[in-house]
Amino acid sequence: MRGQLLFNSLWLIGAGLVAQGGESLPYCMSSRFLLLSWWFFMLLVITIYTSALTAFLTISDLGVPFESVLGLLGQEEYEWGVLGSAHPETLLQTHRDSRYGELVHKGHAMPDVYSSLARLREGKFVFIDEAPILKHHLHADCDVFSVGVEFQSFEYAFGLRKDSPYTDLIDAYILKYREEGLIDSLWEKWSSDNLGCSNKLGRITVMGLQKLSGMFYILFIGVCISFILVIFELCHASVRDVRKGHETSISKAFVKRLSLKKNHILNQGRDKHLPGPAVKL
Repeated sequence: MRGQLLFNSLWLIGAGLVAQGGESLPYCMSSRFLLLSWWFFMLLVITIYTSALTAFLTISDLGVPFESVLGLLGQEEYEWGVLGSAHPETLLQTHRDSRYGELVHKGHAMPDVYSSLARLREGKFVFIDEAPILKHHLHADCDVFSVGVEFQSFEYAFGLRKDSPYTDLIDAYILKYREEGLIDSLWEKWSSDNLGCSNKLGRITVMGLQKLSGMFYILFIGVCISFILVIFELCHASVRDVRKGHETSISKAFVKRLSLKKNHILNQGRDKHLPGPAVKL
């Protein structure tokens, strides 16, 4: 890297962390490509961090004293209700976390969905029910929103009598439609998010490593390409050495070039401490 010491290399990498250029740049093509990959990786990191920070500073609070269904237990401003003798009530009562059972005991037993939604629109009330049912009834109601995420998911099924002749047929078609993506496309078509009104308050989505893996793939690919370019440069220099008569074979020339490069890297730190020539003023 044109006489750069390890300190200068670390300084150049550190400059990329703050989107700044170094005092001197690499000379060979492989080092330049490696540095370019690092700069592009840091550009993505800075962009994502900036967008996340902007969202954190601009998105307002939820306006409610809780962010999940369990948060209802720690406040007294809002009341809540669950359909009596329904599937959501059973899920809450049989949950491994006993706090979900407290939601049923301390909440109101609602008679039906329509009275629950009417009570919900009056304010200061939370209705706990299955997400698909809520989305279906509230897809055009922009004054009602959901808070938090689903605390438990489950699948719907068709009920048939035992040993029904249609069981295998229905199972085959449901599996076929799921593999073809028809069920997902129908859900997206009739989802509340696509009907002109979003029923979910804005909140910051936590981006884990799985969502950021693409950046690390880019950096890994850049390192691999740089390594290939290093091999190509050494091979090209070895062929040139053979043509000039410095070596008898490409393999010997390649080993010699690789040894010279290794010694050059190891001796960079030592050359810094050698005494320089005297300069008269």
